This record gives sequence, C-alpha cells and structure tokens, in this order.
Amino acid sequence: MDNNDHLNLLRVLEKKPNNNQRNLAEELGFSLGKINYCLNQLSKKGFIKIRNFKKNENKLDYKNLIKNKKIKKKKKLIIK
Repeated sequence: MDNNDHLNLLRVLEKKPNNNQRNLAEELGFSLGKINYCLNQLSKKGFIKIRNFKKNENKLDYKNLIKNKKIKKKKKLIIK
C-alpha cells in the first residue's frame, strides 16, 4: 500500500463523499479489502470520518466524510 493509493482515494472521496466501499473499489480498481484497509488507515490518521447510517437498510454502505478543514494541507503531507 503506498501513499498514492491513499491520495487517489482522498481525491475520489472529495468529489463523491457519499460513495460506498463497493463503488470506491470499482472506480479505483482496488479490491474491497484494499478499500476497507485504506479507509481505516485514513480514518486513524484523521483524514476522514467514517459513519454507518443507523437507518440505512444496507449496513454495508458507509458514508465517508472528508474533513473540509485542512484537506489540502493533509494531501501535501501524504505526498511527502
């Protein structure tokens, strides 16, 4: 897993923050497991927040919210 994968994922999430993991995997050409791993790593680093919708019938769908504050600065840190 390299930082480019995380950066590409952040770029897609910035454009489409309501994507679920399956759609992200298809769009980026990653396996579902790789998307899950990347999302968890980005969440641990504080780049994104992951929420599961309680009222959503499909519990596998997650909404990935990018913290708008300081997103450009955080992208630069990944590249370094």
